Amino acid sequence: MPINWLIEGIKWRIILKSLHAKVSLSKVVFSLLTGVSSSLFTPNRSGNFIGRMIWLPKRLQIEASVLTIYGNVAQWIASMFFGAIGFALFVHLDFPEIAGWMWVIFYLLTTIMVVLYLRPMVVPRFISRFFWKKSMEHAALVLQRNHQLKWQLLGLSLLRHSIFSIQYVLILSAFTIPVNLELLYAVWTVYFLMTLAPSIAFGKLLVRENIAVFVLAGLIPNSAVILSCSLILWFINLSLPALLGGIIWLRWKPSKS
Repeated sequence: MPINWLIEGIKWRIILKSLHAKVSLSKVVFSLLTGVSSSLFTPNRSGNFIGRMIWLPKRLQIEASVLTIYGNVAQWIASMFFGAIGFALFVHLDFPEIAGWMWVIFYLLTTIMVVLYLRPMVVPRFISRFFWKKSMEHAALVLQRNHQLKWQLLGLSLLRHSIFSIQYVLILSAFTIPVNLELLYAVWTVYFLMTLAPSIAFGKLLVRENIAVFVLAGLIPNSAVILSCSLILWFINLSLPALLGGIIWLRWKPSKS
């Protein structure tokens, strides 16, 4: 869990650096945790920028929000990338006759996502026609000029996905589940379907568990083990950091800057 959120913290620090924001290390950590808290109560955990923005001066909040959402998109692409591979390979093991179509869909999805990710200025410029013109245009310029930022966020997102995939497999192995490639493909498939599944709040609690039982039932006959592992993962990665973030938020005092 610390490695998981350390990587996300590095992503957040890179975003702040691209905006030339001078934020202390303690505020980076606090904003990361309060961001987890706010994301837990928003659909598909999309509201992590809300908890992060309270630590920034008002002049940077909109630009930082846009870039935070862009960082979320990078993480979404990582989940889709590994998930589509895992889903295609997982399907290939049980239904080889439709595996070819799965690979075609995988390549199409990957191409579309990468193109949209590498040309991110389209959305901010569209929004700037209606409101936040100056802030949106500035965020678009940051993304357009800083190609290194795009690849850094994407690379760290791929690394972070690898970390919590390994984390899931290790938790399953703690319940004496044999570790093999098929299990890893299944874990990637769980994250893939979780990314696609809509959720109102609480970090996809119950949605995650239903998907995990659906995917892993063929490998793990005991559904209680699947549910236990999924709940442990939710508690470690989301519930505990969100609780810490909530405590910090209650003690937060607005900055005069």
